[in-house]
Amino acid sequence: MFYHPEILQRRSGCFGTIWLAATCVSRLQRREVMAVDVPRTCSALAAFVQGLALPRSLAPPLPAEAPPLRCSLYLAALLQLGLTRVYWRQCGALAGAPCRDISR
Repeated sequence: MFYHPEILQRRSGCFGTIWLAATCVSRLQRREVMAVDVPRTCSALAAFVQGLALPRSLAPPLPAEAPPLRCSLYLAALLQLGLTRVYWRQCGALAGAPCRDISR
């Protein structure tokens, strides 16, 4: 396994929502999509792919003797796809809000 399993958990994982956006788009609610901080997640994803240390607020608790977190290229590509889908849905929600207000 090329990643720590807690990274992709839905509630406590730092990339859980991004992983779900990449694999099953229709399961995400608008609230979950809007809760993602895209610039912060993008920088954390870049650090994760490069093998650098994740910020303490995003990284799962690891034992002291654990090796640094790694990921495969496939996982990195899926997480980038998920981040792109989340950003697209956020832009669509923000662009659609004024149109809904005008039509009322």
